[in-house]
Amino acid sequence: MKSKILKVHFFVLLALGFAVTAQANAIRHCTPTPHAAKISPIEKALIQQKCNNQHHRDQDRLKLMTNLKVEPTQNFLAEQHQRFSRFIQSIFQPAQNS
Repeated sequence: MKSKILKVHFFVLLALGFAVTAQANAIRHCTPTPHAAKISPIEKALIQQKCNNQHHRDQDRLKLMTNLKVEPTQNFLAEQHQRFSRFIQSIFQPAQNS
């Protein structure tokens, strides 16, 4: 049981790390560089457009992921009910006389 919890925590932290890294890269690429004064207005507009497109793609991915949530199947619900019933029965078992 502990190993399953540790695995879940590991994957959650790994996903969080990837998300933070991706966000940091997006911010780094969209911030003006120190030599921004030397960049022409056309180049500035292209950089801004590229950053806006990246933001829209991220929003589209988020919408897609939220729409892909799958409803639990009947078998899944039955299995969860069975596990929960066994758990409750183990808690409330009558005391056995020895």
